[in-house]
This record gives sequence, C-alpha cells and structure tokens, in this order.
Amino acid sequence: MKMRKWCAKWIAYPDINMVDWRRPVVPAPVFRKTFVLREDIKEPVIYICGLGYFLFYIDGERITDNMLQPAPTQYDRRWRYRKFNLKNLEAGTHRISVTVGNGLYHTATPDVWHFDKADWQDYPKMICELEDAWTGEILLTSDSTWSVCSGPVVFHTLRGGETYDARRELPQGDENLKVTAGKYIAEIWPAPDSKMEQKWTFAGIVPSPGGIGQEEDFQPCRIINVLPMEQLNKKIYSAPYNLSGVVRLTVRGECGAKVVLRHGERLTENGEALDNRFIANLVCDDSFQKDTYILKGGSVEIWNPEFTYHGFQFVELEYSGEVEIIKLEALEIHTDFKQHGFISSSEKSLQILDNSGVRSVLSNFVGIPTDCPQREKNGWTSESRLQMETLLYSYDAIQAYGAYAELMADAQRPSGQLPGMVPSAGWGYNWGSSPAWDYALFAIPYTLYLFSGEKRYILDRFDNMLRNLDFLDSLEDVDGLIKSGLGDWLCSSIAGEMEKGYVQNIFRVQCLKIAEKCADILNRKESEELRERHKSAQQKILQHYYNGNGKFKGSRSTTYALALEFDIVPEEARGECAYYLNEIIKQNRYRVDYGTIGSGCVLRALFENGYSDTAYQMMIQKEEPGYMYWFDSMKLTSFPEMWGMPGSSLNHGAFSDIIACMYRYLGGFRHSEDKPGKKFLKISPVFPAALNDFSAEYIGYKLCWQKENNGIMIRVSIPVDCEAQLQLNEETQTLFAGNHKFFVKNHRHPIEC
Repeated sequence: MKMRKWCAKWIAYPDINMVDWRRPVVPAPVFRKTFVLREDIKEPVIYICGLGYFLFYIDGERITDNMLQPAPTQYDRRWRYRKFNLKNLEAGTHRISVTVGNGLYHTATPDVWHFDKADWQDYPKMICELEDAWTGEILLTSDSTWSVCSGPVVFHTLRGGETYDARRELPQGDENLKVTAGKYIAEIWPAPDSKMEQKWTFAGIVPSPGGIGQEEDFQPCRIINVLPMEQLNKKIYSAPYNLSGVVRLTVRGECGAKVVLRHGERLTENGEALDNRFIANLVCDDSFQKDTYILKGGSVEIWNPEFTYHGFQFVELEYSGEVEIIKLEALEIHTDFKQHGFISSSEKSLQILDNSGVRSVLSNFVGIPTDCPQREKNGWTSESRLQMETLLYSYDAIQAYGAYAELMADAQRPSGQLPGMVPSAGWGYNWGSSPAWDYALFAIPYTLYLFSGEKRYILDRFDNMLRNLDFLDSLEDVDGLIKSGLGDWLCSSIAGEMEKGYVQNIFRVQCLKIAEKCADILNRKESEELRERHKSAQQKILQHYYNGNGKFKGSRSTTYALALEFDIVPEEARGECAYYLNEIIKQNRYRVDYGTIGSGCVLRALFENGYSDTAYQMMIQKEEPGYMYWFDSMKLTSFPEMWGMPGSSLNHGAFSDIIACMYRYLGGFRHSEDKPGKKFLKISPVFPAALNDFSAEYIGYKLCWQKENNGIMIRVSIPVDCEAQLQLNEETQTLFAGNHKFFVKNHRHPIEC
C-alpha cells in the first residue's frame, strides 16, 4: 500500500486542557483559510481528513454530500482521508472552511465500552492539502496560519447526539478575520450557554493520531432516503420503518427557542412516550440519542445533525419558547452501496424477510459493520461475519468489508489475540473474544476472495491468521481443548443442551481449515503444517463430543449443523447426522432453537443435506420463536437482536443469513473455490414442496423458476463474458452468456426448451 507523504500539518483549536479528566464536550471547531487558485491550475484536488468526522465548504458551498466521513478506525494504528476533485473550481480567491466533530475519535462522555478512555483520545483535529493533479504541486496546506473558531455545534457525541445553537452560526465573509499582531481580534456576537468563547484565533499544530494515513476508497455514507414522519400525537412522530439516520427539522420561532428530539425504537403501551427501558443499563447520561436545536429566530429554519446518527423509528419531541413545528423528516443514512441483488416470489413471507433483513444489514453498515445503530454502534466481529454474505449478494460491499478486515488486523495484539469488537479501545479482548468471534478474521478475507477472485484479501491477512491460531493454541487445557469463551449467543427460549466449549473448539477447527485453504491458494509453506493441525483439532472434537453413528453430545440443532457445515462428522455418518438435525427441527415444530451462531449454519446444513422442505418451513415459521413471528405478531420492520420480547435492540443483523440462504439455495447462486470471482458461478437451485416460484438476480446472473404442469419451468440468464455451471438434479451442464430455459418434469431429467 503506497503511503501519501504529507506536507500539511495536523491542526486543532489551541490550548484546550487535556489534563482535566472532567474536560467538557467543546463546540466543534471551524477552520478557515483564504487562498488564491492560479490560472494554470486546471485540475485541483484536495486530500482531507478531520477526526472524528468532518464537513468542508469552499466559498460557503458544501463540496460533497458525504456524511459521517471518514469511517471509524483504530486511530492510533490507521486513519483514513478522502480525496475530492475540484476541477470546476475557477481561478481566483477562495475560502475553504472545515468543521470537525468528535465521532468515535473523541468519545467525550463515558460509555460501557470505554471509548472515553481510548489511547487515541483527543479533541477534534484536521489535516488537508490542495494539490495540482497534473504536476503534483502542493498549492495549500493546513498549518498554523489557518484561523479557527468554535462553531454552532456546541455538543456532539456519537452515541449521544448533537446540540446546534443557530445563534452561533459564523458569518460567511472575511470581515471578522482581521489580523493584528498575529492574532485575530474580532469577536463574534455573545454566545450564551457556550463552553468556549467564540473568538477567531490561529490554529495550533498538534500531533497526528498516531496511525498510518490511508485513502478511504470505499463508498461513503450518504442520505439514502428522505422519509416523511407521521405525527401520532402531540409529542410523538413515526418514520415508516426502523432505520439508521437522523431527523431533519423544519421549524419557525423566536430567537433562543429550543427543540429537543429524542429517538427510540419503541413506544410505551399507551403510545404517549418513548420506551427505552431495554437499553437503559447501557445509557450513561441524558444525551443518549438526543438532538437539540436552538433557534436563531426570524424566518423558517431547516436543520439536521451532521456528527451523529441514531437507530430509531419514533421521535419524541419537546420544545420551549415560541415554536412552530412545520415538518419532521427521517433521513436514512448508511454506507452508499450499489444494489446488485434482487429477490422476488409470490410468497409474501420471503419478500418481507428480504426487505427487513436487508434493511437491518444496511442500518448496521454506517462506515463499518455494526451490531445495532442505536445502543452500541460497535463492530462486533461475529455480527460482521454473520451479515456479510447477505450484504455481498445484495450490494457491492466487497471493498468496505476489505477495509474492515484491515481494522481487525490493526486491533490484533502481538500475541495474536483479537477483541470481540473492532474498533476497540481495549474492551472486548477478554470478553466476547473466542474462536467463534475470531473466525471473522478468517471467514471475511476468504469470502471476499470467493466473491471477487482477488487473492490480495487473503494474502494481506494470512500472517494475521497464523498469529491468531498460535494464540488459540495458548488457550488449550490438558485435553487440548478450549473451554473459555462464548457459546451460541442469544439462543431462543426452546434451546436444548449445548456446551460452550463445543462451539469454541469447532470454530477453532474451522479457523484452521480456512487457513489451510488460504495457504494452498497462496502456495505457502505452512500448508502441510496447517493440514496436520486441522486434523489433530478435528480428532479432539470427535474424541470429546462425538458419540458415534452421526450423534453428538447435545440436543440443539446448532450442534449438528456445525458438525455438518464444518465437515467434522465422519463422511460415512453424514447422512445420519443430517437426519438427527432434521428430527430436532421437526420435534420443535420448525421453530428456532438456536442463537446467533446457529443462525449462520442450521438453514445451510438443512439445505446442503437434502432437507430443503424443513429449511423452508423454518424460514416462514410464524410461531414463536420463528422468523416470521417477528413480523406477523411483533409487527417489526427489521430483524431484532433476540427471538422474543423483550429484546434490547430491534435492528440487528446477526440473524440475517437467512437472506443469503435465499440467494444460495432457492436461487442456487454459489461461488466456486476453483473459479472464484464474478465471471463464473455454480447454479444449483432447490425447490421446496410448499414454494411455487422464486426469482433471484445477482450481479447480472438471473434465475427464475415456477412450478407448472407437473414440473418446474426454469429460466436462467448469464451476463456477457461470464459462464455458469448449472446443476439440476443429477445433471450438470455449462451455460454461456445469454438466456436459457429448461423444464424439469416430475423432478427428473431437465429438458432444455
């Protein structure tokens, strides 16, 4: 990776006391500089980073519609900047203005995960350079000649919210920036309730965040949808569905009037207020998901926060002073991926699952993959893995996931240990870290390789994999097994017996298996050693947890599904193991008996081993605990954190692999280990007895099937310069670009039409 050599300096508001542990949340600094663009500069480009988040303007015009940039990182290991082309900027005098907010870089209020104690903690800072793209000449750099003033964003935290005092908005002109004896002397009008005097001064040069600088080349966050909010009563407004984002307020009133917006996912039973009881134990102060706007008075004012986002469907509104609320709109914000996957069926349950599941994974990708957009916004590694394939089938998320894999490597300790969430300020190394969570370091790069065909994803992370495997070895007890760590997290109420140790050891085997595959692909010398370690670890699983004849210790479907999906069960007993899995599901009346770990393997194991009817019945199960129970009975609009009520979060991605299963099995789309990438797919759809039709599209590949006349009509489209291997029943054939049609009568031999 080529590093940019910066001539610019990191700058910040000078003389803020970092020694005071009670240091306040200070207003977001606004940096300004006037510069002259020469006639001979035809293509100026700007490189800019503001931590935690930044906005920038030239001549009062916002340059980009990007939101919440850059994405969070382990700032003392890596920080990311953005590059913008300013080719439409004409020669002459211009003024650049940059506002920088806290983001995750400066968690100014305490939280459960100790980001307020992070090694990288510092007040907002920025760096930028203006360059001639043709010659590389540096035209402008950030330095101590820039002016800085505290702006109208007087409070801003990522998990809390934002307070904007419109009375403190800065004039756009330069009349207040006169220099005398090296200091800006003009004071802006008085700023009540300010924590910093609102004077222009020179910026101070400060240390960098400590990490390496890297261009952020994946899709930014943007406002994806603008949704009208319905007023339910005097105080409560509702968006059409649960989402990640903020509210845009349109208001009119007197100077100093205040509007407070509190965000949540639930209402009390009488519908008169928000109900945040289920997340109260993780809320550290009154600022949680609360935005405040203080009016400047006069004409209509329109505002939305820029340095935070929330997870919500409902907003509780309070105000003081003379205020007229004209309109509230929900701005849906997440990483702006391009959609390339689509699912349709006459079975409405599948459409509901797809819409809600995809909404959940998008709400949980605001720069990085997260667990929930309201309570935590944390990059839990298990959740990032579990929702990955749903996102990759539906959207072009490969680059963004590659960037997240880099963050996992940045968070890895020299011993090979990983935290359970990334980024991490130190929390999660000794809770939530275990092979089942560490597996993301292996699964994400390998899956990216399958979907993209690019070896760099596994090449860049292979040494990290080896270090982690050595760390996992250090956790062995006298039996050569790992007994610590998490199990099938957040399992349902009907879950049967299952040892946590089984989960950890079986994922350790899978980590070894993926590392072995990667070593073979890369022709690494470690291949044979990894093969032996893989066999040894698998044998220990069988010795300790296997009863023979396809039976394992434990009565939960996850136990058998993991053994099948990770090829633990001996091949000759595979059919019996699958039979026991199917029997467990049938005895549970097709209800869910697993947690997050099982959500990524049970349906897959059923589909892979000939029990597609059982898998499909689980997918559309309306009884509790079941996927459709969430939507038919609980009336949710996204996937929750837990199977039943009450649950902490109503917008989680951990159970979303069911959407990937639609693409993978009902649509039949699978990437090949032999021919990875987008130019070749294996297509092998299944046809559950209770499903009459299904259609899927993925990166231009299309498959539609419909039952008719005692058979199944199948239509397949292959994009230009691509091919596919179509398997229907026992017959396989190669399909090239174009449209193809087949008819399978009585589920026997396919006839090409």
